[in-house]
Amino acid sequence: MTTEREQRLQENYRRKVNEFDQLEADLRGARAFQRIFLLSMIGAIALAFLLGYTVIVGLWNTQPLFARYVGLAIVTALWATMGRLLWIGRKKIVTKSGELRNALQDRQTAAAQLPLDSPSSLRIYREASLEIIDQYRRGANRNRRVHNFFQVIIITGSIVTSSLSAMNDGNSAILRFGTAFLSGLVGISAGVTG
Repeated sequence: MTTEREQRLQENYRRKVNEFDQLEADLRGARAFQRIFLLSMIGAIALAFLLGYTVIVGLWNTQPLFARYVGLAIVTALWATMGRLLWIGRKKIVTKSGELRNALQDRQTAAAQLPLDSPSSLRIYREASLEIIDQYRRGANRNRRVHNFFQVIIITGSIVTSSLSAMNDGNSAILRFGTAFLSGLVGISAGVTG
């Protein structure tokens, strides 16, 4: 293979890698924005619920008919708008994920076109190996977080169960039910974590 053709293939590969990296950064940013939006939306829903409660309880009997229904319509429109924005944001994430998968396929295709015996193919192999190692590392971090979450449930649940058992003198059905429920949750969590 001529060096000119190999250089063109390497340039094509670098362009595909650059496109992939850009799409990956865009997807990461969109997911971060979605998380921020979701937290803001939870706060807004709580505020809208409080506003709706205020409209129903505070204004329903004291204000004229027009104020009651306008306040209720505002709260309903606010919830519908927030739900619509969340739905639109979800579609963007799905679209960006698809584009990222396509860019990864293009990058792998460009890498496969390079000659096997060239030093650039060895560098690409080493780079791909580092990405696979990173992918395994991210999976291990996620598994560790899940395991730590169950450990927190086990420790906290056993402490709370012991405290509820000590507080219950046998007369409170709610404490007995709560203790049994927490004890079951602790047992299930312990079973899941091994």
